[in-house]
Amino acid sequence: MAKRNKNASSSKAAPYEVGKGKPPEAWKFKKGRTGNPRGRPKGSKNVNTIVNEIAFEKISVPTKDGKTRPLLRLEILLMQWAAKAMRGDTTAAKNFVEQLRKAQEETTTNPSQLLCSDEDIKVLHQVFNRMKQCDPKSGK
Repeated sequence: MAKRNKNASSSKAAPYEVGKGKPPEAWKFKKGRTGNPRGRPKGSKNVNTIVNEIAFEKISVPTKDGKTRPLLRLEILLMQWAAKAMRGDTTAAKNFVEQLRKAQEETTTNPSQLLCSDEDIKVLHQVFNRMKQCDPKSGK
C-alpha cells in the first residue's frame, strides 16, 4: 500500500493549514453530494423489522386432541414463561409479569382492551414475591 504524501493535496494551495481534523481539500466531501451515494439498498430490513417478523410468524402447534392450531411465536413464548413461572421459575415469572405490566400500560388509553384489573396485577406481584422467597437458589 502506497503512503500518501501529506503535502500533495491538490494543485491549488490549501486555504488553511492541513492537520488533525482539517483534511486536504481533495479529501473533503464535495458540496451538494452525499457521503453515501448508493444509500441503503431497497428491501433491506432493519433489526426491528426482522424481530417483528419472527415474533409475529405463525407456527402450527399440536393441540391435546391431536389437531394443529396456528399460534404466533410471541404467544408461544408467553405461554412458556407462564408455565415456567407456575413451576417456580422466578426469572420466567419476572419476565411474564413485566410483559403483562407493559401490556397493561399500553392499554390504559383504551379500557376495553385491559387484560386484567389492577387487583389481578397486585395478586400476580404478591405471588411473584412469594415465589422469590421460596427460591432454592437463594438458599431459603
